[in-house]
Amino acid sequence: MIKLKDMQVFEILTEFDEIQGRTNKINYLRKYSDHTPLKYILKFNYCKTIKSVIPEGQPPFNDEQDDGPARSSLWQYLNVFPTFVESKQSMQVKPLQRERIFIEMLEAIAVEEAKMIILAKDRELEKLYK
Repeated sequence: MIKLKDMQVFEILTEFDEIQGRTNKINYLRKYSDHTPLKYILKFNYCKTIKSVIPEGQPPFNDEQDDGPARSSLWQYLNVFPTFVESKQSMQVKPLQRERIFIEMLEAIAVEEAKMIILAKDRELEKLYK
């Protein structure tokens, strides 16, 4: 059985999408209350005080599925998320460097996870999940 912390955000949201009833959905999300990547993605999409500094739309990145080594997890990229939003950390990084870091992260994680992050950045997560 997979540990809750090992679930990728897109897997959590896919399961969440299939659950019926508000109470059941709330109880499901409570299981993941300590899943930091999930919190980051939901805040990126829904929190009005968080503003992305990454240009809208899909950046040019290699989104091909491959049979290479296992993809990285968002847990490994939590420390760079502040560079993607208006923050002291993002103001210390040049725009091209910030976009390069964003693209490197997208190429290192699962393709489904990358596409979900792009939607969350543009506040369009509902296009993929209800």
